[in-house]
Amino acid sequence: MSGNIQSVEVAPQPPPFSPPVPVGSDSSNYGSGILEDTTLDEPVLDTVKRDLGMVWTKLTKVMMPSRDTRDELRNWDLWGPLFLCLILAILLSIDESGNIQESTNRDRPAVVVWVGAVVVTVNAKLLGGNVSFFQNICLLGYCVAPMILATSLCMIVRTGVANVILRLLFSLGGMLWSLRSSLGFLSEVVVPQRRALAAYPVLLFFTAITWMIMLRTSSA
Repeated sequence: MSGNIQSVEVAPQPPPFSPPVPVGSDSSNYGSGILEDTTLDEPVLDTVKRDLGMVWTKLTKVMMPSRDTRDELRNWDLWGPLFLCLILAILLSIDESGNIQESTNRDRPAVVVWVGAVVVTVNAKLLGGNVSFFQNICLLGYCVAPMILATSLCMIVRTGVANVILRLLFSLGGMLWSLRSSLGFLSEVVVPQRRALAAYPVLLFFTAITWMIMLRTSSA
């Protein structure tokens, strides 16, 4: 008996498929059924508390600028600016007798704030600012907080002999505080040669809000 025994080449088997590891996750635990840093099963109350804590942290970083303000605003959010904008719009819609005005007058300050923030952000991007669109919107939204404080003080002293002078001082103080917070951040993301061009729309933005505060808190 004779014959030729030929070797049969077996095609190499592909390695077992493993899903891609998400960016920033630990590859040692991925695929083992262990999910870290997930909030899917988190109670709603804990989620609200965590979000409020993040809003408060960003608000303090913007109100009191420091070196880590830019790092904190990298994790931008729009909930805080939205709430601050609504609070400002509601305050400016309350007349001298304590009644809230019609929706047209109530929505106008909110429209001015959001449209102005978009214009300032687009201008900063066109000037080559190293900042994302929503990050700058977040910054300007939080910088409205001093204007809310100024509005509250102006509503308290809206009646009286020296109400115009006090309201002007409160409004200008809130505007300067907001300018300090916003320009301190923008000066770090815009080249020095273009900082004046980036600061001019910001000045107009907060000047318009200051003018609305003076008009809406008038006792006339």
